[in-house]
Amino acid sequence: MRTTKGMTMKGRRGIAALLTVALMVAASMAAGGGSFAYGADGSGDMTYVSVGLVYGTSAVERCEIKSDDGFQIVNISDGMEETLPLLGYDRLIVEVTNGIITVSDSDGVTLITDLGDDNVIMNGDYLGDGTLTVSVNNRAYRGGIKFFVRDNGLMNVINYLSLDHYLYGVLQGEMGHQNPEEALKAQAVAARSYAMTNISSHKSEGFSLCTNTHCQMYYGVSYEHPETVAAVDETSELVIWYNGRIVPAYYHKNSGGYTQNSEDVWNSKEGYLRAVKDEYCPEYNWTASFTWDQLAEKVTDIGRIKDAYISGWADNGSVSELTLEGTGGTKTLSKENIRMVLGSSKVKSLRFTLAGGSGGDTSETVAASAVVLNGDGKTEHREDVAILSASGSRTVSSLDGLTVLGSSGPRLLQDTVKQSSAAATGDGITLTGLGYGHSVGMCQDSAILMAQDGWDFEEILHYFYTDIDVDYVSR
Repeated sequence: MRTTKGMTMKGRRGIAALLTVALMVAASMAAGGGSFAYGADGSGDMTYVSVGLVYGTSAVERCEIKSDDGFQIVNISDGMEETLPLLGYDRLIVEVTNGIITVSDSDGVTLITDLGDDNVIMNGDYLGDGTLTVSVNNRAYRGGIKFFVRDNGLMNVINYLSLDHYLYGVLQGEMGHQNPEEALKAQAVAARSYAMTNISSHKSEGFSLCTNTHCQMYYGVSYEHPETVAAVDETSELVIWYNGRIVPAYYHKNSGGYTQNSEDVWNSKEGYLRAVKDEYCPEYNWTASFTWDQLAEKVTDIGRIKDAYISGWADNGSVSELTLEGTGGTKTLSKENIRMVLGSSKVKSLRFTLAGGSGGDTSETVAASAVVLNGDGKTEHREDVAILSASGSRTVSSLDGLTVLGSSGPRLLQDTVKQSSAAATGDGITLTGLGYGHSVGMCQDSAILMAQDGWDFEEILHYFYTDIDVDYVSR
């Protein structure tokens, strides 16, 4: 995270190389090469992020940058300091040779002999609506481009831009622009909070955030829409606070009717990420089948797999443990690791039941358990339960889907206490589930329906995140 406290023309690392082209730049500007479309004093504080566009095995040795507004070299080693305008150029060639990044014009004339890691090639109108296009993926981006030289001599290509300009390119990928305004605003605040608290996710690779679901989906200018841009602008600098700190606002597509406690999915318990009965959640059904051989390819250290069963549940009814038995041992997958090992695009959530692939559902059921008074979280063995409401009592024979509130929080009751696959002669298992995603934090599908029903964005956020404040970054 970096903030702009005012622009100067004072040089930093690499300035000697930049000065070698000062006369060329002056001549270019005199010839009508362009002018600043923003105030040179950089009025106002602004948070910047760096987003890896091409990195790792996709790193390159050459990149072409185009801009209709010219370019401005900015040093970011200590805030944001303009060092050299290149406003008369509409195309620059960046190459790495022997670990040194050079910048040339379209005629091959070297303009900068050593760009370094701390100098960014910004669009000439980077504080306004200016964009530039990079050849590595032919996409347009706001802000500028910086580079990071890898040990193999290639370079990562990184988009460096203001946080809100980054969010312009995030919202459409996370929640479509056709959705209600208040849902988009809730998404904007959640995405801003998540970005600010994951600013060092890829520090070793020279940038803050990536462009996929590991961080947040980011597509640059091509995914901007008036509705999503407005949602970002109208919530600018608003983030989610809990216990005096900005917190990562996790979100997901569909909760399956109940969000998750953070510790029921990952390891750490966070007070603002408590399970919530999601009454607005639309139904999202899925199934996933695996043969024993397919399971053995995913879990390779227990021999040929011959059986599988659910061995643990979270209090809200989601699966917390899936045990696989093989000829060489037994392995239990826990929490979100179940989805990571079996495939999160196939096992869409942890709210599932399990049946044998050929033998059908062999769930064992027991007599229902009901709540004891005093809210101590204990249960009492009962065969039926009477529900008392304003219209009188109603007796039910099944506890599936009923929730009780104890001192440890809500618990979703179930008749089923163990579900096993078919006998070892079966050919695999089938999971049948509800929801899509890790189910922690805000459910996007529900937020959309809540907004349609008149909820504003702050009400939506308070529904899914416990004991939070929605406030400005610099409160």
